[in-house]
Amino acid sequence: MTQGGRTRRFVVAGGGTGGHVTPALALGERIAERGDAVLFLGGKRGLEKELVPAAGFRLVALDAMPFQGRSRSERLRVWLGLPRLVLAARRTLRQFGAEIVVSVGGYAAFAPVLAAASLRLPVALVNTDAVPGLANRLAGRFADRIFVGFAAAAEAFSGAGAPDRVQVSGIPVRRALVEAFAAAAPRR
Repeated sequence: MTQGGRTRRFVVAGGGTGGHVTPALALGERIAERGDAVLFLGGKRGLEKELVPAAGFRLVALDAMPFQGRSRSERLRVWLGLPRLVLAARRTLRQFGAEIVVSVGGYAAFAPVLAAASLRLPVALVNTDAVPGLANRLAGRFADRIFVGFAAAAEAFSGAGAPDRVQVSGIPVRRALVEAFAAAAPRR
């Protein structure tokens, strides 16, 4: 991450549920531990609005809304509002000086992925679900690398391009959980 003593600038994008936010925080912790800068780009409605600042990270919240589970007119409004979100994400990426965008999925991740692709920034997609959601399936087409938690999920990205971009890497876990398990483990 830190290259030649230079701090790199990462944006972790996504959120909505704990299944997206918790791995995002684990990634943010690792990035920060290596001496690199990290900014979170998420939504105004998801768990990230509380959990990211509570973990000590800066969050820029977009007015993103879920793609699915809505009426036809609401879905149309979501898609018509996407260009505005992409422009807002582009502005944030430029202001921060982002060098790479790491998407953890969720509806709040899609606009930042499109913004990064339009700026020709590298995009890494981290999919922790066994079955990727719509936002990740769409974002996979723009990702330079796709990291999945389960081998079954790799198959879902086969239409996203070359299979060499997909790697089964497991699910990022927060340091506090690892330390809690280590402390609770019986000593022999």
